[in-house]
Amino acid sequence: MKNKIMMLVFSVLLIVQSFNGLGISRNVNAANITDNLITGVKLTVKDGQGNSVTDVVYEQGASVQLDFDWKLKNQHGYQDKDTFTFSLPDKFVLFNDIDGPLQINGADVGTFKVNRLTREVVMTFNDFIKSFDNVSGVLTINTKFDKTKITGSTEQKIIFPINGGQEVNLQFKPEIGSTIDKAGTPSGYNAKSIAWSIDVNKKLEKVNNAVVLDPIPTGLAFNSVSLAVYELKVNLDGTTVKGLPIDPSNYKVEKTDDSKDFKLSFLDPSNHGNTSVISAAYQIEYTTTITDVDIKSFKNEATFKGSNIPEAKASATVGINYGTPLAKESTGYNSETQTINWAIKYNYNEKPIAQAAALLNDTINGDQELVAGSFHVYPVTFDTSGNETKGTELNEPADYGFTPSGGNFDLQFKSAITSAYRIEYQTKAKTRVTGNEVTITNTVNGVSKEQKIKQVIINKDNINQNSTAVNYKDKTVDWKVEINGDKYQMSNVIFKDTFENGGLAYIPNSLKIVKSSGGVLGLNTDYIFTPITVDPITNPKPGFEVKFNADVNEKYIITYQTSFDWPSTRTDNFKNKGELKWGDVLAPEVKSVEATFTPNDSTKNNGFKSATYNATKKEITWTIGVNYNRESITNAKVIDPLLDGQKLVPGSFNLEEMIVPKDGKPSVGSAVYNNNVDYTYDVTPADNTLVVNFLKPIDTAFYITFKTTLEGELIDRNIPNTATLFSNTTPKSKELKATVTIPKAGEYVFKGGTQNGDKIDWKIFINRGQSVVQNAKVIDEPSDNQLLIETSFHLYATTVAGNGDITKAAELVKGTDYKLEIKTDNNGVQTFELSYLKDISSASILEYQSLIVANDKDKVSNKVKFSGSNVQSVISPTATEIIVGVSSGSGTGSGVRGELTVTKVDEANVATLLKDATFTLYRKTNAAPILINTLTTSDNGVVIFKKLLSGDYILKETVAPNGYELDPTEYPVKVDSTNNILSLTVKNKKIVTTGPTPGPTPTPGPTSTPGPTPTPGPTSTPGPTPTPGPTPTPGSTPTPGSTPKPIEKVEITPKDTPKEGTVKVPTGSKTEVGKKPENGKVTVDKDGNWKYTPKKGFTGKDTFSITVTDKDGNKEETFYDINVDDVPLGGIDIPGGVKNLPKTGEESNLPLQLVGLGLVVTAAILFGKRRSSRK
Repeated sequence: MKNKIMMLVFSVLLIVQSFNGLGISRNVNAANITDNLITGVKLTVKDGQGNSVTDVVYEQGASVQLDFDWKLKNQHGYQDKDTFTFSLPDKFVLFNDIDGPLQINGADVGTFKVNRLTREVVMTFNDFIKSFDNVSGVLTINTKFDKTKITGSTEQKIIFPINGGQEVNLQFKPEIGSTIDKAGTPSGYNAKSIAWSIDVNKKLEKVNNAVVLDPIPTGLAFNSVSLAVYELKVNLDGTTVKGLPIDPSNYKVEKTDDSKDFKLSFLDPSNHGNTSVISAAYQIEYTTTITDVDIKSFKNEATFKGSNIPEAKASATVGINYGTPLAKESTGYNSETQTINWAIKYNYNEKPIAQAAALLNDTINGDQELVAGSFHVYPVTFDTSGNETKGTELNEPADYGFTPSGGNFDLQFKSAITSAYRIEYQTKAKTRVTGNEVTITNTVNGVSKEQKIKQVIINKDNINQNSTAVNYKDKTVDWKVEINGDKYQMSNVIFKDTFENGGLAYIPNSLKIVKSSGGVLGLNTDYIFTPITVDPITNPKPGFEVKFNADVNEKYIITYQTSFDWPSTRTDNFKNKGELKWGDVLAPEVKSVEATFTPNDSTKNNGFKSATYNATKKEITWTIGVNYNRESITNAKVIDPLLDGQKLVPGSFNLEEMIVPKDGKPSVGSAVYNNNVDYTYDVTPADNTLVVNFLKPIDTAFYITFKTTLEGELIDRNIPNTATLFSNTTPKSKELKATVTIPKAGEYVFKGGTQNGDKIDWKIFINRGQSVVQNAKVIDEPSDNQLLIETSFHLYATTVAGNGDITKAAELVKGTDYKLEIKTDNNGVQTFELSYLKDISSASILEYQSLIVANDKDKVSNKVKFSGSNVQSVISPTATEIIVGVSSGSGTGSGVRGELTVTKVDEANVATLLKDATFTLYRKTNAAPILINTLTTSDNGVVIFKKLLSGDYILKETVAPNGYELDPTEYPVKVDSTNNILSLTVKNKKIVTTGPTPGPTPTPGPTSTPGPTPTPGPTSTPGPTPTPGPTPTPGSTPTPGSTPKPIEKVEITPKDTPKEGTVKVPTGSKTEVGKKPENGKVTVDKDGNWKYTPKKGFTGKDTFSITVTDKDGNKEETFYDINVDDVPLGGIDIPGGVKNLPKTGEESNLPLQLVGLGLVVTAAILFGKRRSSRK
């Protein structure tokens, strides 16, 4: 009977266990919650100090706290890991992803995540929700209004994802400098009135007892019936749109306290006319009449005030454009007919003038007379800008009387006038104008106008600016001279042309004389041409003379050509003087003119120089044009010092023929010149000067091209060069200068950064000028509100285009091309130092990220410095500053600074403080954890991690004190506003050793032997009694080249993250990998720097060893146990109750369930057989 009962109980237990196992499997399948859990939302706007804004009009881009009320219905049936998802309206900007706990009265009911890119909010619940009814809470998100989405009107609607949709109407403050604005517009040209407008309360503030004061300035009269008040719509960008007029019962207009117009008070008709509260904007419009036309400018200032706001003022100044009462002008001069066009502007200010006063008296000096039939009078009207339009001409004598007298006249209007008039007429010279310049003065009613007139007996035009007038190929210039432009009868006419300062020579048979009426004069028939023979006394200047055989009675045009020559000593332009004589042979009249010809710069310098830079090759291509004027030169040579460390590129020198065409723009010719035959070139080592020697006399122009390289130099931004052409030692050209600008030369670091969610992407351009720098180093000092992400650092080589633009190329190798050291001091301040391991001569790009641990609107900055040691030291600092935006939510950080004190003690005796324990602190993120600092305990057993920003951290012991086991525990640490001064005590267990005790003086070098059997590379055996580590065997004799002495170390690295370290290498020793890791690869260099890279996706423990062999053959092998942790680090909950039993290695519950069912079936069969047997 007893056995029956026991068998029955055992069966029941197995059945219960089986069903319990099946229940566990069901809970694993999470589901999406389709019911809308959001029951309400509260929107709280914050000011810059974080205080709630009580105003009803908000700043654009203001900070916002969104509190979403959520609730689960009872008997909901939701399970652990079920999720509810909703989206934030796009009117809010998210700077980063947000995640945090969902809590009810301090109890966690799940977590939430907000994706900044999708704006999706995901709430994930835990099994808390299965055990309670009336589960509800608040999810808080701190963000900002998105100025890029809130545009147009100041009134905006935001719809929240509540059942049926909850619509919130908000009003935003426009971007306005002043809440009041004033403007005025005159009523056109010669205005009679001004229209004024006053915009008030443009900031949309709540104003009590709002009043507008606007005293009218002197010279204006207020038109009260014109006043009206309109609604004013203000857009977010500050622009306004006038709306409908408001009822006059809403305002009152009266005189100011000093009895001036006017004062406007806003009223509330429903409050028996008492003053009211306004929160909208309005536009007040009215007009004023101009009562004083002598005042040309009116300034009007308005004041807007209320009992709860300070006064605001705005003013407008309106200028009145009046026409002149009377003005005189000359509108043209015909030199051939000696005729002047005149105009009188009368009453252009449109004032009323009585008939008797409408009289004009016009006089003119000089030998002038009125041109018959040229007198006209027109009425004039104006547009708003004062531009005039002539009307229908008035009739004489019906509209006015006209009385001429020689060159003078009187004009009398027949009636009173109020309009403007324009009077036009002409005068001409009675006799020939012979003066070079004569001034004619015309006066009307005391208002005068001068007109200068010139003689046109002789006129010389130098047309060298015309592209066809100068021929640089033949070195000639065309000239033109006009005589007798006023077509008078002239006798005994002689034209003489002289070249005043040399360099010009008349080209035989080039002279041609043409009549204005047509026809060409014949040489010797119509004129005699005589070259001027230069004589120091009688004719010191070269030229020619033309004597006409008959009288001249029309305009003649004389054209001819001269050659020009510009020696290297010349400084002045070419001057050409023409002289005309006529009349009495013994006492002729004489007139002369002078013209100047300025050749191009290549002619003046007898050459030119230019340069281009190829940043890809760091080469300058120099081009020299020599002997542009094609002078005959013997023993010609070109000297060109190469400055700033330039080196001639071998094989780049070339000498070619230069062809100078008519337009002076040279090109390469076809003639071939050979080195050592036609020329030689060399660079003198002493002064690095390029010397080109021509081996034969030259009389042509040449192109010299060559390249220089700046490779191996510190490159300046501007590289100048000067070349000179000589004949022996005599200069045959001016200094031919050129300067090439090197892109980015002198710039060694340039830094920029952009916010990317909760991180900042930094980019540093290094050595874009491509100087050669030895021991190049970049030192960066970030502000303490960011954390450097060590795994994000990447240094790239670059490809440089010819124009200096750079693009990213292959990544450089850490440890081979550069080394990177990130330092964190005891105060938590970080710096990093990137040192190049080789000389650099090209550009690099460094990219890395830092985690933002700043508050919203904080400034995150970086100061970067570049240094190098060459012939000269290069130090170039630059700084970059970014104002960051930070979004947060329930349970997320707030920028609090904290401190963690870690004390290391002996487990058996906590009073024993342990030194030389190394701790590493990581900050948890959504991605890989961020290394904060690594510190080692001193004699007092304490390390302090300072200036910790709010957030979650993981503390790990990475090196145990000497003689103690490593503590593998990951300690979670949370810093927030209520818990920011933290302490943690970590206990260590001593290593228990067994086996033989070493002698007092162990001999180094023997094989380490645990117990009687030597075993290199021992491993610890799990169990209650730890396997002792290796101990030296007393009295043994060292054997060179024996089994290496093992040393064991423990390292930790996140998943998919390489780990680096260093093993000590004595002088003369060499290193090699001993035991290779099974789940990764390891490399080591000659200095002992090793790098372990785990296989992608691998987590767990891996082992490898590094062997160091000294010069005597002794080996020391160091074993490394690498713990590759899953990402992110620190996923362990804070200790406080184990919720799940440890697993046995089986990932599925199904095998356990099947075994349980099998046992139940077996028990039932056995139980049945037993009953059968008893029957």
